[in-house]
Amino acid sequence: MVGLPNRAARCGICQRHKIKCDLLRPACSRCKRLNLSCEYPDLQRGQIFVNRNLKNPGVKALDILSTKTSEKKKVKTPENIYPISVVTIFGEYPEKQNVSIPPSPDPGTLNRIQLLSTFIDLYLPKTQGPAAPGQSPATWINCLGNIATSNNTFDISLKALCSTQLGLWHRDSALVKESHRLYGSALRGLREEISHRKLDVPKATLATIIILSTYELFSGSSERSQGWVSHARGGSHILRVLDPSIASSPVGRLLCPRIRIIGIFESFRSRKTALLTGLQLQSPTEAERSDLYYHLQDLMVQVPPILETFDTLTITTINQATLRTALAQLLQRCTTLHVQLLAWCEALREHVPSQLYSSHPAIAHNPVDEPGSHTFPLAFYFLTLSIAQLFLLYWSSLIVLYRTMQDISLRLAQTLQFPSPGKSSLSSPSDQEHSCDDDLDFELSSSFPSTNNIAALARKICQSFEYCYQSTNGTLGVQSTVFPRWVATEFYASRPKYHRELKWCDEVQNMTAEGARFDVRVARFGEMGDYRI
Repeated sequence: MVGLPNRAARCGICQRHKIKCDLLRPACSRCKRLNLSCEYPDLQRGQIFVNRNLKNPGVKALDILSTKTSEKKKVKTPENIYPISVVTIFGEYPEKQNVSIPPSPDPGTLNRIQLLSTFIDLYLPKTQGPAAPGQSPATWINCLGNIATSNNTFDISLKALCSTQLGLWHRDSALVKESHRLYGSALRGLREEISHRKLDVPKATLATIIILSTYELFSGSSERSQGWVSHARGGSHILRVLDPSIASSPVGRLLCPRIRIIGIFESFRSRKTALLTGLQLQSPTEAERSDLYYHLQDLMVQVPPILETFDTLTITTINQATLRTALAQLLQRCTTLHVQLLAWCEALREHVPSQLYSSHPAIAHNPVDEPGSHTFPLAFYFLTLSIAQLFLLYWSSLIVLYRTMQDISLRLAQTLQFPSPGKSSLSSPSDQEHSCDDDLDFELSSSFPSTNNIAALARKICQSFEYCYQSTNGTLGVQSTVFPRWVATEFYASRPKYHRELKWCDEVQNMTAEGARFDVRVARFGEMGDYRI
C-alpha cells in the first residue's frame, strides 16, 4: 500500500487554476515550463492509498489522480484545431505536452495555462542561447501565468491572440476569422473596464492591453491598424492613473516596459510626446538601472521630444536670432543623445563578449531581386533573437536621430544664409561583413551624419530580416521587424536613388526561403497613419 498526497496538495498555481499537477519537486512540470514561481501547501492535508497487487504491481497514486482528473475535466477538441507541442520559454526543459485551444467561446481560468502554453510555443523562439542580461522585448510573457486575479476579458483576449497565431501559422482562415470575433468581444470588455473610475483588476487590464496590441500587429487587416494606436493611448492613460504600488510590483515591472515601448513606437510615428507622460519607470531598482533593455528605452524616449520641438520651431514665427539659438540647442541635444547611444552599444558588447552577429550569403529571394542576384547580397545572423531585437531598435533610433540632425542642420544653415552642409567625408561602408566594431568605427568618425551613413544603417536592418523570419524564431521574430521596417522604408522613400531598396522593403512578405515564414502577415506602420520621420 502506497500513500501519496491527494489533489489538495497540488502546487498553489495549479490549485488556483484548477488544473492537474504532477506534484514534482521542487517545481511541477507546468510551472517549470512556464517559468512560474511554484509553491506547495502543507503536505499533511490528506492522503490517498492505492493497493498494489499481482495484476498491477507498478501502480502509483499519481496514476490514479491523473486518470480521475482527466475523466472529470476532459476537453473535447474540434477536428480543425491543431495540437501543439509545447516548448518551454527558455528551452531548458525537455518536457513536452500536447495541448490545443479549448473550444469554449468564453474560456475560464481552467484553460488559461493551456492557452498560454499554446501561445508561447508559437510566439517565442524554439531555442535560446546566451543573451544580454536583464529584460528583453518578450519578458512580459513570463508574468501572464502569475496574474492571480483575472477576468473574462483577459482570458478572451488571450484566446483571440492564440487563435490568430495558430491560424496564421497553419494558414487556417477559419481560425483567423474566429479570432476576429474573439478580439471584438475582448475589446468590448476592455472598454467597459477602463470606463470605470477604478480598475477592478489593474494587472489583468494591463496584460489585456498588451495582448490586444500584439493581436493588432497580426490582425492582417489595415482597417484594424488604428486599434493599435488606441491601445498605445489606452496603455499610456492607465499608467498615468495607476496606483504606483501596482507598477512597482513584480508583475507590474514586467508589464510596464512593454506598455512603455508601445508608447515610444507611437510617439516616434506621430512625432508627439503626449503618450510619453507617465511612462517613466517607477523607482527603478539597481538591476533595472543597469538593464540594457531599460537603458535603451530611456534613450529612445528622448527622441520624440526632439522631433516635436523641431516641428514646432518649423511652423512657429519667431525672429531669426531666437530661431538659431533654439536650433543650435536642439542640435546639441541630438549630439549628446548620439554619444549616449554609441555608449549603449559599447556596453552591450561588454556584457556579451561573444560575436553578436555575423554576415552570411543571403538565401532568401525577394521578388524585386533579379535572377542570380540580391539587392542585399549578405544577411546578418545573430547570437539570439533578443540581441537581434536590441540591435534593430538601436539602428532604428540612430536612423531617426541622424535624419533629424540633418533636418536641423539644414534649417540652421538657412537661417545663417549659408549653403547647406555637404556630405561628410565618411565613405559609405560596402556590403561586406560587419560587426558591432564597424558600427562604432563609422558612427564616431563625424558629428554630422551623411545620407550614406543612414543608408548603411537601413541596410543593416534589411539584412537582419532573413534571420528574424526563420521559423525557429516563432512569430516574435516576425513581429520584431515591424518598427524597424517602417523606419527603413521611410528613409528609402525620401531618397529617390534608393527606389530598388524601397521596392525590396515593400515585398518583404512575399519573399521565400527554406525554413522561413515570410508568409506570416503583420501590420505595417505605414498603414497606421501619414506621419513621417
